[in-house]
Amino acid sequence: MKRVGFLLALYLLLVGTAIDGIAVEREEAEISLEKAFVEIVKGNTQQAKAILIDTLADYPDFHLARMIYADLVAARAHHLPLLSDPAAQARTRTADLIEEAEARLAYRLSNSDKLPANIAKLSKYHRHALLFDADHSRLYVFENHDGTPYLIGDYYASAGKGGMNKAHEGDNRTPSGIYKITETLNDDQLPELYGAAAYVLNYPNQWDKTQNRSGSGIWLHGVPRITYSRPPNSSRGCIVSSNAVIKQLKQTIVVAQTPVILAMQVGWLDKTQWQKQQAQLLSHIAQWQSDWQSLDTEQYLDHYSHEYQDIKMDYQQMLTQTRRNAKRKTFVEVTIKNIDLLRYSTQPQRYVAQFDQNYKSNNYNISYRKQQIWQREESGWKIIFEGRT
Repeated sequence: MKRVGFLLALYLLLVGTAIDGIAVEREEAEISLEKAFVEIVKGNTQQAKAILIDTLADYPDFHLARMIYADLVAARAHHLPLLSDPAAQARTRTADLIEEAEARLAYRLSNSDKLPANIAKLSKYHRHALLFDADHSRLYVFENHDGTPYLIGDYYASAGKGGMNKAHEGDNRTPSGIYKITETLNDDQLPELYGAAAYVLNYPNQWDKTQNRSGSGIWLHGVPRITYSRPPNSSRGCIVSSNAVIKQLKQTIVVAQTPVILAMQVGWLDKTQWQKQQAQLLSHIAQWQSDWQSLDTEQYLDHYSHEYQDIKMDYQQMLTQTRRNAKRKTFVEVTIKNIDLLRYSTQPQRYVAQFDQNYKSNNYNISYRKQQIWQREESGWKIIFEGRT
């Protein structure tokens, strides 16, 4: 079939793509759209139109599928295809649909054995974890298998109009970081704008506050019932997916426990590489723990970045307090267990460690769940933040 324009690029993009390459939950509407594209690639336009007609019967507001169908009809009648019409592309709505098509179809995992570099370890507290990949507009759901994350869901999702790295109220950006869900809002509690359900994220978290980030109302939510299609960057800062996906997530989300990683990029590693990364990250924590117990205060403090900042102290204040307290210690015992290792940033390279810490010394005992943010610097991995989870 001789074709020109944007659709041809999408058709060719799917040649050789493993549509069913991973046995994970997907949106039925998106799967149907991909099946139609496969038939187009094969030249079976009648079969493709039949699939699209069935899709639109189930999802009448899936405007992207409707436009693909219209393009096929136009091609059959030897008219210029809709998506290849420069005048049509000039219209904002058409441009949004083209952007959505690219995001939905341009990326598929090709190897089900790959593991996410962004989730290096999960503790027993989490049966599942959510990971948003801004670069590819995908929301992944992972199941915890003895600390290893296995992909069970892969969905199209949109972020803020302004992109990622939210800094202040009204910037229309989505935060980058590690968050948890503090509340679930059901359909009857929500305006129609937010769809079938919403999950409230704890933005700004402690780290965000040390960076003077402001704003609120960052949710993972659905869409109005008259809407199915939406471009990759279309919200005011929230993560938005279809109502079907949002309702399905209820099966995996546990309020105050399920981690939500909002990342610009997701890296994929084979199991050997993933295990090596985990071992390296755990070794940093183990050495920090050992140096703390050794009572060698300067060696212990060498694990901290000059950029260190927590809720109460900056780097210099932390040094002063630590050295003062160390003078009164005759022994220190630190036990660490149930470690989470999560990564949201590659530039700069950072990961978040969360663990149960039991601290004992000659004059002070305390137990709590701790959070650290480690950053790769010229001199190695350093701690830039500590606090409670």
